[in-house]
Amino acid sequence: FPFATGACRHDLGGDNSVNLREISLVGKKELLDILRDRRTIMAMIVVPLLVYPILMIVISQLGIAQVEKLKAAKARVAVVPQEAPPSLLEKLASDSTIVVVPSTHPERDLTERALDAVIQIPAGFEANLASLDSAVINVRVDLSRDRGERMSERIRSFLVEWREEMVTARLAERDLPPQFVKPFTV
Repeated sequence: FPFATGACRHDLGGDNSVNLREISLVGKKELLDILRDRRTIMAMIVVPLLVYPILMIVISQLGIAQVEKLKAAKARVAVVPQEAPPSLLEKLASDSTIVVVPSTHPERDLTERALDAVIQIPAGFEANLASLDSAVINVRVDLSRDRGERMSERIRSFLVEWREEMVTARLAERDLPPQFVKPFTV
């Protein structure tokens, strides 16, 4: 065997340069071998053209279904203390997207995911409102869950709506138009 003894002689047209014709012949042979193999054709062309779009559609539909499920879910809310202002409790009862859940341990229930939010009314809240003072309402949610951010937005918008109703009532008591608090718009 000439290869075993190292006596291999390269004769590529007289000098030791690479012949492009021979390279193209080898390339064509390899390409034909690849194209003859049906498994290779399936793996390179058919599978990506069929499987990847189907995967994209399925994954996007699952994501859309999850978002719709979150939108349809009712927010489970505890109010602390349970003897909250009647106007708040009435407003909560009338909202179809929120369910008031009585809880003796709201922080634990929030951690254990039995609640989506806890609305904390400060002591003297109604007295502050009666004296035309303001107060801070704390809303606690578990933002480590997908549901937490969505429920936080829902509760905040609910409380902003309730605040707007209170402002409108205060203005009506003093015979002031709603434009009184909004002297201009941009």
